[in-house]
Amino acid sequence: MGLLSSTVLAFAGTVVLALALRPVAVRLRITDKPGGRKQHVGEIALVGGIAMFIGILVAAMTAVQTRADGLCWSPPRSSSLWVSSTTLTVLGCRHALRYRPVPRSS
Repeated sequence: MGLLSSTVLAFAGTVVLALALRPVAVRLRITDKPGGRKQHVGEIALVGGIAMFIGILVAAMTAVQTRADGLCWSPPRSSSLWVSSTTLTVLGCRHALRYRPVPRSS
């Protein structure tokens, strides 16, 4: 799979996952609500980072390029890149779950 097709796969996977995860985020109240300094309209699902991480991960795992002699090779997978991006994704998820608003009873 070439660079263009890997890029398209990452983008398409990210879009599909973001749309698929939105109802789950709303049900679990992993959303950002307007108020105070936040001027957006409606609830915004906080699943974009997860969708991007998985989309890029899938594209990187399927990326295979053909060399001039016909042999295929996979691009090197940098463990430091994956460790740091996984850490950021996990911390982002933890933050989104920890600081979600608690409904108040009236």
